[in-house]
Amino acid sequence: QLLHKPGYVQDLNYIFCLKFFNLENNSKYSSEEIKWMKDLIYRFGEVSDDLFLFYYIPSHQTPSFMTRFGMDTFRKHFLTDFDFGMFINDLSDTDKYVRNMITYFMNVLPQEKLEECYTSKDKLFSYIKETNFSWEIKSRLYEFFLKPEPFFQLLKLQLMEKEVMLADYYNENMQVILDAHNKLNYDKVVDCFVGRMGRSHFYGTNRVAYFSYCLLNNHLIKVYYFDDYDIFFLGTQYDDVIDDVNSKKDISLEKFGNAVSEPSRIKILQFILEQGEITCKDLERAFSFSGSTAYHHITTLVRIGLVNSRSEGKAVFYSINREYFKKVTELLNKFVIG
Repeated sequence: QLLHKPGYVQDLNYIFCLKFFNLENNSKYSSEEIKWMKDLIYRFGEVSDDLFLFYYIPSHQTPSFMTRFGMDTFRKHFLTDFDFGMFINDLSDTDKYVRNMITYFMNVLPQEKLEECYTSKDKLFSYIKETNFSWEIKSRLYEFFLKPEPFFQLLKLQLMEKEVMLADYYNENMQVILDAHNKLNYDKVVDCFVGRMGRSHFYGTNRVAYFSYCLLNNHLIKVYYFDDYDIFFLGTQYDDVIDDVNSKKDISLEKFGNAVSEPSRIKILQFILEQGEITCKDLERAFSFSGSTAYHHITTLVRIGLVNSRSEGKAVFYSINREYFKKVTELLNKFVIG
């Protein structure tokens, strides 16, 4: 069954996330995806830098604050009364969201220290000072917690401004969602998640699947699990993501061989192994690469699956994908055993 409103609000958040994505020299995104995102930024206009903390993703977190506390908390309402109005009205509870912001950014603290942060700004500022955050992040946190109300007022104002623009965009492009839903292959979508839940979960008796599509975040693929139903969030180009996921599941010795046939990439892999995690700048310094050469090599390794990437602020960090090498080892073992 098709749900419209959850994907719509997800797209609204995505407009703000784009502001804080590192689109330059980021191997996570293809050139086509980067062009798409830049076009969206141009279409929907500027987002205030003062909203940084709402959409920034610290290294110890996976979703942004507004995904975790401004979207995921409504998951049980997705089938009933969830809409933009519920989303925006909830932001009026500033005290709740300030507490959630403390939980989000200070979650490395034990519960008793978190409780101190909830009731004492002096304690909160003291613990912020002890964190490993950069001075930029610390100063933003000090400024926010000193007087949070203006930040929430700005957030609500800009959300309402962008929602008017998004409504027009959806009216113009609703057919894209209907086309994506009409060509839906449920089995193909489920294959992306069977490793997490098991196939029987998705095909249980009387189990219902709901789908909510995103026009802007068009490569999204995500699922919320419930007792007797699942809600899938899909970008309208989810097929590309599924194909990419499946290609990485099927380890190819030919692709592996092509990747490591370049001597520079062997040196890069050894360097990453020694360092644990590196950036493109590290490669430029270590091997006297130009920026484009370093980016080309690391992008190739990420695309095939030998290397993982993660973003932290404007920086992208790369590490060895040990699961990939385990699968390569399993493939090579058949020549030893056989």
